Amino acid sequence: MKALITAVVVALLFALFFTVFLVAPAIVILVAYFGMTWHHKRLSRKAKARAAARPAVEPAGKPEGAPA
Repeated sequence: MKALITAVVVALLFALFFTVFLVAPAIVILVAYFGMTWHHKRLSRKAKARAAARPAVEPAGKPEGAPA
């Protein structure tokens, strides 16, 4: 009986170790990936909106008053 209890305790400790040191970092990495992706898309949308609101720049050509 004592061996069975010891085996259960060891199995539970291994499960806890596995969860804390292998699964938790994977969850953190996934959350960070999706968070950064969302943030980048938000910044891109803002930049596109600013660019669309900015007046168009005339293409560089001959200066005014220059002979033809």
